[in-house]
Amino acid sequence: MHTHVPRPMSRGLLGFEIAAVICLFVLEPFFVALASLFATEWGEPSVAYDQTWLVARSFAVCVPVLYIMRRSGRAWEHFGITRPAFMDLWLGFLMYVSYVVWMYVFWYGVYFVFGSDPVEGAAELADSHRGHAYSSGEVFLILLGSLATGAMEELAARAYLIPRLTEWLRSQALAIVVAALIFASFHIYQGAWNTVAILGMGLIYGVAFVLLRRVWPLALGHALTNAILYLSE
Repeated sequence: MHTHVPRPMSRGLLGFEIAAVICLFVLEPFFVALASLFATEWGEPSVAYDQTWLVARSFAVCVPVLYIMRRSGRAWEHFGITRPAFMDLWLGFLMYVSYVVWMYVFWYGVYFVFGSDPVEGAAELADSHRGHAYSSGEVFLILLGSLATGAMEELAARAYLIPRLTEWLRSQALAIVVAALIFASFHIYQGAWNTVAILGMGLIYGVAFVLLRRVWPLALGHALTNAILYLSE
């Protein structure tokens, strides 16, 4: 009977594994605790807590996902992780424009079909921060939180899920749909219609990922959308 002896891992890969585990159980509570110490200096605690939690959660997701990608045996390019280029900025802006166009089309379509706004009370949510004058520190945190969240969600929902679901389901189209459904599922707190709108955006971003095979434009477009939405409230 032969005993299987695993090959020793390289020091770099072992460090990556340790960092992934640390991110899973340490990073998020550490950043939230750190935010509580400096909340009064950063201004309104809710902004500091919200954005710091987003940054912490993003790191806590990104590092393990990157580790899983690394251990998959696939090249980084398979997951759309390529060398960043200047064109990613323009493509990222186009992704934001696609969001604006889709939202106009979707909500005008809903209004046309139903004859009235089907999401009464949604304005109350949008007005929750309206009139708030953000400090420079809060703006920095909002931009950082938006960038971190955009990168995290695109890395997991598009760069990882679509290639792996394509292999598992043996259908790229089905993989895009399933990834979009998963992406929309954790936005249900925004209400049914907003979730449907986000599902549509998930499909658009999924198709864009398949065509571009680059995650950077999606992450930048997502981050720009989040930042503008938050700062305009």
